[in-house]
Amino acid sequence: MKIGYMTEEVDKSNRKAARVAEQLEAAQAANAEMEAELRRLKVQSDQWRKAAEAAAAMLSAGNNGHLMERTGSMDSNYSPRTGKISSPYADDLDEDLMKKKNANMLRRIGVLWKKPQK
Repeated sequence: MKIGYMTEEVDKSNRKAARVAEQLEAAQAANAEMEAELRRLKVQSDQWRKAAEAAAAMLSAGNNGHLMERTGSMDSNYSPRTGKISSPYADDLDEDLMKKKNANMLRRIGVLWKKPQK
């Protein structure tokens, strides 16, 4: 009787050990996946940071090395040519200028983005 009970307990213990081993293996696999995702996100955030720094450098280069305080996109009545807020009816002329400047800036950022980082 005791032998039967002991073998049953050993079987239960072996099944539990196998189940815990499977759970450990699954947790380790999930951990490896998360670490790979974290590395990918770190690389991506580093790329975005470098692109943002390059964009800030290009924007500040156009203002004698100082960061611009405002852009036309922040205030629809802001005139980048004069640095003043103008009439809301003068938007038609400024919109074309801003579209051209934005397209040019995006082109510059795209070129920097494609260059290999040192």
